[in-house]
Amino acid sequence: MDSDLGKKFRAAVWPLLVVALAVSTTLVGLQGQLNEGRTIKSVHLFDLPTGVSRTQIEEALTGLNRAIAETGHTDANYVLWEVNQAQVPGYPSIGYHFVMEGIWPSQTAYDEIRETPAFRGAIEDYSEVLQAISDASVYSRYQRVGLGGQPPH
Repeated sequence: MDSDLGKKFRAAVWPLLVVALAVSTTLVGLQGQLNEGRTIKSVHLFDLPTGVSRTQIEEALTGLNRAIAETGHTDANYVLWEVNQAQVPGYPSIGYHFVMEGIWPSQTAYDEIRETPAFRGAIEDYSEVLQAISDASVYSRYQRVGLGGQPPH
């Protein structure tokens, strides 16, 4: 009878141990993602470079975004912002008419994306426009900060 009870106990406990192991492995993996998953933002502030149109910039960023999409990183892309003509009175402008924003889920994703043939090809295809932006811009990279106990992503 003890033998039957032992078998029933093992049969009941074994699945619980497997679930506990799976949950702990998942939690360890999530902790690693939280530590690495800080969103990175790159920002170029600029006026239209000489000889480059807004349409050319839009085409270049669309090409880069298409290459990024091919990597499967749906959480990374470039965005172009233009200053709103209805500025709030009394607040000084930052002095640039355009903001080019790059959004990256992590440094690892940034590195992976930039190493792909598709992204490298897009950089090459639009090199003149991208170099003109780079030459005419003020550039900074930012890392998102978690607020109020929230994770930074």
